[in-house]
Amino acid sequence: MANLQSTGTRQPNVWKCHVWALAIILFLVLVAFYPGLKNGFVGWDDPTNLLGNPHYRGLGWSQLRWMLTTTFVGVYQPLGWMLFGAVYIFFGDGPRGFHLVALGLHAATTVAVYVLLLQLIKYPSTSARSTVSQVFAAGVGTMFFAIHPLRVECVAWASALPYLLAGLLAVTSVIVYIRAAQTSSGGLYFASLALYALSLASKAIAVPLPLALVILDIYLMCRFSGGILGKSNRFVWLQKLPYVILAITFAAMAVKAGSSDPRTPDLGPAEMAFLPARVLAIHCLKTIAPLDLSPVYELPCQVGIGQWRYGLSCTFVLGITLVALFTRRRFGIFWPLWLAFVVMMAPYLRFVPHTPFLTADRYSYLPAMVWSGLIAYGVLWAFLKGQARIAVLAALAVSIVLVQMTRQQVLVWRDSNSLWEYAHLVDPGSLESTLGLARVYLADDRYAEAIPLAQKVLANRPGDGSAHRILARSSLHQDELDDALFHVKQALQSSVRDGFGQLLLAEVHTARTETEEATKVLLGLAAVPPDNLAVLNFLGIALSEGGLGRESNGVFEHAMRLGPNERATLRNFGAALMRDQEFDRAAEIFGRLRFLDPDDADAALYEAEARVQLADYTGAAQGFQRAQDLAPDNLRVMLSYSWLLSSCPDAEIRNCKTALVLAQRAALRSRHSGLQVVDCLGAAWACNGRFEEAVAHAAEAHGMARDAGWHELADDILLRQHAYEAGQALTALPRYAAPRAQVAPGSGDSPIS
Repeated sequence: MANLQSTGTRQPNVWKCHVWALAIILFLVLVAFYPGLKNGFVGWDDPTNLLGNPHYRGLGWSQLRWMLTTTFVGVYQPLGWMLFGAVYIFFGDGPRGFHLVALGLHAATTVAVYVLLLQLIKYPSTSARSTVSQVFAAGVGTMFFAIHPLRVECVAWASALPYLLAGLLAVTSVIVYIRAAQTSSGGLYFASLALYALSLASKAIAVPLPLALVILDIYLMCRFSGGILGKSNRFVWLQKLPYVILAITFAAMAVKAGSSDPRTPDLGPAEMAFLPARVLAIHCLKTIAPLDLSPVYELPCQVGIGQWRYGLSCTFVLGITLVALFTRRRFGIFWPLWLAFVVMMAPYLRFVPHTPFLTADRYSYLPAMVWSGLIAYGVLWAFLKGQARIAVLAALAVSIVLVQMTRQQVLVWRDSNSLWEYAHLVDPGSLESTLGLARVYLADDRYAEAIPLAQKVLANRPGDGSAHRILARSSLHQDELDDALFHVKQALQSSVRDGFGQLLLAEVHTARTETEEATKVLLGLAAVPPDNLAVLNFLGIALSEGGLGRESNGVFEHAMRLGPNERATLRNFGAALMRDQEFDRAAEIFGRLRFLDPDDADAALYEAEARVQLADYTGAAQGFQRAQDLAPDNLRVMLSYSWLLSSCPDAEIRNCKTALVLAQRAALRSRHSGLQVVDCLGAAWACNGRFEEAVAHAAEAHGMARDAGWHELADDILLRQHAYEAGQALTALPRYAAPRAQVAPGSGDSPIS
């Protein structure tokens, strides 16, 4: 920006123009993407990348070693994982922090694109261009990039953070490169090279950038003289060599990290030849008319000139190329920008497809800046032709439309339900969106709607493990145990080490009263535990409920080594320890959970309940009071605290008046329903010497327990009733349930996905 030609007296006005332009653009970005801050995680890589993955949570040596060496989920992105780790440190594992950082990175990239366009529109130099026209042209081009609906996938999807960081670093690298070429500064050149390396380490989306820099040198900066391959240009070519080495290195790493998806359609060379044109056409048309955007664009099973979409795409791309080529003398800027767009899209043109997906909106994040350049030059041309008013009105209208469309698209990514319902509506034939919608229905217990969707997937993709798991879970719910066993075994054929599939198999065996087989499956999974926190939590719970406390503890200890501060793991481990009557360790675990989140009322409650079992009544009273302060309307807190105050063996702890107040509040909140509420009221009345009321409530609770078939509990309540009839208050606490297990956030309520 400092290179803009202006006099010293006008410089403050120039800076004011830049500030106002950026302020307006960033305001539009905020308006367009602010709803995304309320979005959650979605069932589209988030469970794998973030919810079940313990390795990115922090920036310690063990996490950094994993980040620098892993090819998890088929990508090499060490700096991207470090970004995830930093977000986890500062914001925790909730979605809001990821969305906030995504919005911040996109805003920073927007500023960088503005600076880049200011540099580019000076080429070729024209004295007739005013500062106002340059600022407005750069601003409109930047706005088109920043608030376009195609940016939504990168900004509103937590797993796409590395794309944003890579894009920001790549654009900054180009800005510094241009400045280095203008000033012949070696320091700036190496800074540009370093930024490029960091971009590739974030996500290898800028691999073709060296070719784009060559296009920039030839057509815009005119750095080549005496022929492109002339001796005088050797230094310019040599400058690209380090970029090329970096690009080849990270491209090779990306190829090595990736793996072929067995769901990929088997296409021949003749069919694959049509894919690049189709990808280019999709992104061009979606840029012009961003309608029916989707998280998935699947490869069809048949591709060819006979398929009208592919034939039309080839004609479209060939037509644009010929127009750009034959009009390069009259509209010289179109040809290099089209070349740059094709070059930057090259990694995504599916020359050799290895996934069942044709393309994705996020792939256009970096190439879209080329369209911004075209828009900026178009606005500048309008100013030079005296059509400034038309350009301003058009920019205003387009900005209003784009902001509204982007806001609507952001809401699509609100949660898994909205995402897959929309994706299936856009393309009902998409197998991936069908499978996603089936998962949503299954999570909502809508089995009748999930089953035909899973069957549709299997009809087209017979070995799909996820579809088989959905049918297995549905069959299990409907007590069709033979079908459930068949489908879960089919699911495991696609992946023997599928942790969720193994858990579901154990659950099916249990339902079939095949306890020995279920135990064998669980112990086999526990012998070589996976590194997925959701699987480990489900496994630990299943082992604990099956009476395998030692094995359950081993699984949870493994989970805690992977994610020492994972709250769901701590809560589940504590619940398992309570079930196994290891109250001292349970109190320690719940205390650690409370330390991590002092505002967690459940952690304070569970720790207090463990201390009750240890006869640490003072610590228990303090814990219940802490939980009561944090969650005054929590029914379980009121009941547990009332029991302690009315029936504690330590007379110094008892407080009959407060116990009655808490019990009455619990009764009011529960509308006087629930066995424990009625039983607790009886104890509180007895503590206050109101034995007639105590006997009445105990008799009512006894009847409820007997009718429910809880004979042991009914006998205990009957003993309390006899004590009240004898005019005796309780001096021993009753036995009620231990803390319930809470599976890992985002993992769902059943092991299916």
